[in-house]
Amino acid sequence: MNENIYHFYHKILDFGFCVRRSSWALTTFARVVYVEGVKPGKPIPGKPPYYYNPHVYAVLYMAKRKPEAINLSVPGGYSYELIECPPFEPKELKNGFTYTEVKYIPTERK
Repeated sequence: MNENIYHFYHKILDFGFCVRRSSWALTTFARVVYVEGVKPGKPIPGKPPYYYNPHVYAVLYMAKRKPEAINLSVPGGYSYELIECPPFEPKELKNGFTYTEVKYIPTERK
């Protein structure tokens, strides 16, 4: 069965899991750090499979580049796969935030 980012979250009920998009290089992955409006351990409000399409924030890791905080595009799409997170230490991100600062970004939908 194909799954999207929201399904991956519901399997684990926590942030910090890693994904790779089918169009990304094998050396590129993202660590999901926040789903809009969701507290760790709590389900995403709404009905599957899209749960009202909340924003999903992640740290993007690419070979030979600094990690970067991003808003994952199309988290309700089925082009992501859940992968084992490579071992690494949280580092400063491209925009000056650290991993822990990015983990709970307060957001409002525009």
